[in-house]
Amino acid sequence: MNSITKILYSLLICSILIVKAKGELSGSLADFDKAVKLKPDSVDAYIGRGKFRYKQGDPNSALADYKKAIELKPDLCPAPDMAQSPDFTVTNDVGLKTIALIQAKEYEKLDELAKKYRSSKERYADGVWKLSSVYDALIPSNQAPDDDWDARLDSIARWTVARPDSITARVAWANLLVSYAWKARGAGGTDTVSPQGWRLFFSRLAAAEKCLKESKFVIDVCPIYWRVMMTDALGLQMPRPQFDALFEKAIKFEPDCETYYYRRAIYLLPQWYGTKGEWQSDLAKSADKIGGENGEMLYSQVVWNMHIRYDKNPFVEYNASWPRVDKGFEVIEKYFPNSLGAKIERANLAILANDARAAIIYNSGKEKQAKGDLTGAMIDYNKAIEIKTNYVYAYVHLGILNHDKGDLKSAMADYNKAIEIDPNYSTAYYNRGVNKQSAGEIDGAMADFTRAIELRPNYALAYMVRGQLKQIKGDKNGAMADFIQANKIQNVGK
Repeated sequence: MNSITKILYSLLICSILIVKAKGELSGSLADFDKAVKLKPDSVDAYIGRGKFRYKQGDPNSALADYKKAIELKPDLCPAPDMAQSPDFTVTNDVGLKTIALIQAKEYEKLDELAKKYRSSKERYADGVWKLSSVYDALIPSNQAPDDDWDARLDSIARWTVARPDSITARVAWANLLVSYAWKARGAGGTDTVSPQGWRLFFSRLAAAEKCLKESKFVIDVCPIYWRVMMTDALGLQMPRPQFDALFEKAIKFEPDCETYYYRRAIYLLPQWYGTKGEWQSDLAKSADKIGGENGEMLYSQVVWNMHIRYDKNPFVEYNASWPRVDKGFEVIEKYFPNSLGAKIERANLAILANDARAAIIYNSGKEKQAKGDLTGAMIDYNKAIEIKTNYVYAYVHLGILNHDKGDLKSAMADYNKAIEIDPNYSTAYYNRGVNKQSAGEIDGAMADFTRAIELRPNYALAYMVRGQLKQIKGDKNGAMADFIQANKIQNVGK
């Protein structure tokens, strides 16, 4: 893009922001069209145009823009809110209505709103009940001061006093207390929690548990009761047999309620009370037990929510089954055809599944290389690249194999490709430097070793080899400085 085009593109983006602020959607859509034409590789332009197209009632064109954005940036994490799906709109509307009603002390209408979604059993594409939007809208953000949380607790307490038989008020009270407890604990590891944080964490969880147990009439009426109880139990370190019994009671109430299986999956993570791969195998058994479309859909919905929550590749970290996930999304899209969030997540998971397949083959190549099967390793690295064309580590290992067999030209092409994919990958520069050194390109090798050191200042091996080259070139002082630095780095921590 030349300088004039860059200026035009920048002016268009400014124009888009101004028009958007005025609410003139058609005008900003035209500007996005121009922005895309000027800069066909702009991820932001495609995402922005997709959002405006969806708002104008053109979901198919919007989805095309989102898919293009993912093609341009495969590691893009397209959360459902990016898709601005109908589900997002409903969530937002229900949340705003809930807040308005509690502020106006319209408690009867609050109960009616919850009753509406409790009776209809309506759900979002990810399996979450729309009823949850009523409860979760009452939870302040984690960034809000404790005064805001205490004020909301006070509001719900007034609601409970005004309507002592309100199912919703009691569950809302417990739900808020559980969230307030986790706020006190924080999202870090256990060693990051202060004594005060632990005290507040357990006291609030205990208060929520007491509230729920005293509200026995809620158990057979409100599905969110069980969700709150399971989240509370996780924090209170409920033993496995008791948690299993709690889960069984929950699914007896509502056998295919996604949130119960999702909470169980979290409980079964290795960092909590399960073992590696346990939640995935447990989920597969539960989905099989439910059977049919509901079982397939449930499996995919739980994987979807686990991916969004933990932002890890579920096919690498959790050994989830991509064929089953994909099959479940077919069902999800059948029942939620207008959910762009589902379509985007399916596309994103497809990319991650390919990454997982490539990783398995790449690791197989590394094992073969370690055992001396260089031909087999090379075949695996090439297969991994066929699946994932930007697999930088596979290119570097191919380069090493080609260098070792004397094919310096092919090795150079491999390292160049790795650097093209990731210009900040120090190992690729180091290996390319070794390759150039073998080809007699001393100055080029020196430049690559220097770049590797710039990217990784503690790269002892790069200092050592660069020092050797400086010595060959007669730069004794420079060589000695590099040898000293390499030795210093290697001795750190000894």
